[in-house]
Amino acid sequence: MGFAIAPTDPASKKLSKTVTPSDCGHPDVEMDGIGRLLGLVVIRLPLAPSILTFWVLSRLGSRLPRIQPQE
Repeated sequence: MGFAIAPTDPASKKLSKTVTPSDCGHPDVEMDGIGRLLGLVVIRLPLAPSILTFWVLSRLGSRLPRIQPQE
């Protein structure tokens, strides 16, 4: 059952790996925007615990009474 095209066959060089026509390399603005949004999420999500801890400690620190220096 040899239905495969041999790699040396000239017809195999004309075959494309996709059934859709080429887009001629124009920029895909929609996918670029989604990629940037996901990039921000991927970068900021691991930093969220650190940012949250800093924010909570700064809030708690602002509520503590201030110690006045003794003269």
